Formats: sequence, structure tokens, C-alpha cells
Amino acid sequence: MNAVAVLSDVATFNPTDLGNAERLVARHGADLHYVPAWKRWLVWDGRRWAVDDTQRIHQLAKETVRAILEEARDAATRDEAELLAKHAIASESNGRIGAMIERAQCEEGIPARPTDFDADPDLLTLANGTLDLRTGRLRPHAREDRITKLVDIRLEADARCPTWLAFLERIMGGDQDMIGFLQRAIGYSLTGHTREQCMFLMHGTGSNGKSKFLQVLRWLVGDAAVAADFATFLDRGRDSGPRNDVARLLGARVVTASEANEGQRLAEGLIKSVTGDDVVSARYLYSEAFEFKPTFKLWLAANHKPVVRGTDDGIWRRVRLVPFEVTIPPEEQDHELDAKLQGELPGILGWALDGCLAWRRGRLQPPERVLLATASYRAESDVLGAWIAECCVREDGAADAASSLYASYKKWAENGGEYVMSQTLFGRRLEERGITKELRGTGAQRLVWRRGVRLASQDAPAARWEPAP
Repeated sequence: MNAVAVLSDVATFNPTDLGNAERLVARHGADLHYVPAWKRWLVWDGRRWAVDDTQRIHQLAKETVRAILEEARDAATRDEAELLAKHAIASESNGRIGAMIERAQCEEGIPARPTDFDADPDLLTLANGTLDLRTGRLRPHAREDRITKLVDIRLEADARCPTWLAFLERIMGGDQDMIGFLQRAIGYSLTGHTREQCMFLMHGTGSNGKSKFLQVLRWLVGDAAVAADFATFLDRGRDSGPRNDVARLLGARVVTASEANEGQRLAEGLIKSVTGDDVVSARYLYSEAFEFKPTFKLWLAANHKPVVRGTDDGIWRRVRLVPFEVTIPPEEQDHELDAKLQGELPGILGWALDGCLAWRRGRLQPPERVLLATASYRAESDVLGAWIAECCVREDGAADAASSLYASYKKWAENGGEYVMSQTLFGRRLEERGITKELRGTGAQRLVWRRGVRLASQDAPAARWEPAP
């Protein structure tokens, strides 16, 4: 007698690998998703959709196989029971269990995309519930929220954080405006929003609390924190394809990176993309490229400010330089600080939530200290502006040959160890500053001149602007 024909009358599922996959999904499908792009199973653990790194799917598959014996015990006839029992024993092999799991990957309701998860920017899953960052209220964990990131901290109304507040007071030199700004910035970082379109660059020499600050920030967002290599955000020249190191930032709320070497250049295009509303291309190793919208806030810490070559507002409006100017002497450094701060995490989380609600009411409101530090950083980075200030005279009636201007700039930059931009880019940057060009002469004598500037040096005589005949 054909086993499939017999069981089709007495059971919902056939005695096949596909039938076993259907059994698995029928018993446990509400708690399972498979993400082909990750080649990973996600399992609902009662709080969030956790990546299955303990092979829970295999445990559920074995449980499903053993349940086939229950079908056998409930069979209407001896023949039916024997067929089911035989199938149950055969299904215990490694090959059959593996086939069941593989077949289940494409059962209805099981496959999912990476972007299906962690999509609500205003929800944060905590140890004791899911926090709505719009209202500050907790509600029960729910599968339907499709959250994979867990912050294993309890939100407790009466929790306090005196050590954390004292730490902030010390590293900010008692500046309450800075502390309030950092509270709003951390609160904003709890969310998946990027509407501020900025990154935070913490700058200062060592022993000033930058690393400890970032550690606490990562604790506050738990699984939604990524400690990235600083090189991820540095210029790679022409290497602009989808990247694996960017793919791991999917779904993050906070991305931190520390310690740039002197003279390293920011990847300005990437910075603009990840701090705004642009879609970013990425790919996992040996997988197809995909696109995602960043949800993270970028916090960089550096002893040396990275080089920013761009002079446009497109990059500089995204920079918030946070100066860390207080050096903590060795005798004041608390080697038990980590443990103390970890013990205060419920209170620090409540403090951060207050910052989030304050941010919603009034945005970031960077204080004058941040604005001045950022403006100074921009001025320091303006190599072309420095050359103009040192070597040129700006006036409406002046003009000079474009080749002379570029030769002067090139020599000046090389002598100072600065990056030398191409002549084409040099001309474009002059245009951005209102230094326009005009063609003079005819034929082989036709030259490009620049209007509104002249060299101040004695070896390059100034030329007065005269309209071309």
C-alpha cells in the first residue's frame, strides 16, 4: 500500500520532507522567520526576534519529528499507525531533519527581508517591555512589532544615576548647556530617526571621558549599537561599490568609531548618505547587493580631527564637533567606574528617555560651545581659503591668469604638506566663492582669467580687470 495515499486520509501532512516542513511550520511557525539575505533563522524568544545562534531551529525540528509518534498513537487503524511510526523513525536522521529545515525556509509566512525588521523608529525593546519613544510609555513585547534588537535594561521609574551625572559634570567642566545638549543627543540616538541629519564628532586628547561616554551610549541601545572600524568612514578613493562593512550597520540606532590617525580624510559622500534620507547600497559577503535607509546616529571620537576637504554646506551642516577639553589626571581616574555605571543603567536609561522627550519638544539645540568649535574646525579645514588669505587680494576690479593662480596655490599647498587638488577642481572651488572666469584673447593666445582676485606676491604682478574687447 502507498504510504502517501494512506496518510492523506488520516493526517494533514504527507510522510515526506515537505510534509515534515509543513508540520514544523504548523507547530512553531508563529515563532519563526528565515531571512535569505542573512542565511539565518530568527526565533521569537518572548521579547524579540532573536538571531538563532544556538540552533534552536534544530531543537524545534527534533520536537516536530517526535510529535509524529503522537500522530501514530492517534491513528484510526493499526496500518496507519505503523506507517506513521515508520516515518517518524526515518525522519530522525540528520539528512531528513536538515531537509525539513531547508524546506521550511520557503513555507508561507516564513521568509522575510532584512528591511522587514526594526522598521518602527519610535520603538525600543527593553527587558521589561517595548518602549514607545513618542510617549515614554512601556507596553508588552509583541511579535507583530518585528523587533530584533534588545536593550537588556529595565526601565524603572524610581531609578537614579548619580555617578553618571557626576561623570558628565566632570568631563564637561560643569557646563550645563553642554550636558543638556548631550542628554538630548543621546535621547535622539535612542530613536531610529535621522531627521537631524548630523554626526557627532567628539574631539580631544586622551583621558577625557570620550571612550567611557561612548561605552555607556552603546549600553543604552544594546543590540542596536555597532562599534565600527573608523576606516569605514574614511575616504577609499575610487572604491565606491556596495560594502560589507556598511551592510552590518543595517538596523543600528548608534554607530561608534574611535581614534582617527592624523591626516585621515573623511568619506564625505558616505557621511552625507548615512546622516540623511539617502538610501545606502551594501552587501553581505558572498551575497547580492541591497539597499537600506540608515537609522543610526554616527558618533565619532578622535584625538585628531579627520580631514574634510569639502567646503560646501552639504558636508559642514552635518558636523557637530563636541569638544572634550577636560583631562582627568591619573589620581582622579576611577577604575571601578564601569561597574558603577552598569549598576546605574536603569537610571541612565530614564535620564536618556527624558532627553528623547526634550529633543522631540525642541530638537538638539547645540550650544554656542559646539557651534564655535564646529566653525573653527571648518575654518581650519578650508585650505583654499587659507591660500587666498595668505597669497591673494580679493577686490572687485582685480583679475589674474588662472594658470598663475593655480601655480601659486599648488606651490603653497605642497610646501605646507597639504592635499593638492586638480586644476579642474581648483577652478570649480573658485567659482563657488564667486571668483568667476573669463576667456581673454583669441586663437593660440586665448587664456582663462579669474575675476575678483589677484596674487599679492611681487613675483606675480597684479593685473587690473579689463573687459574683453
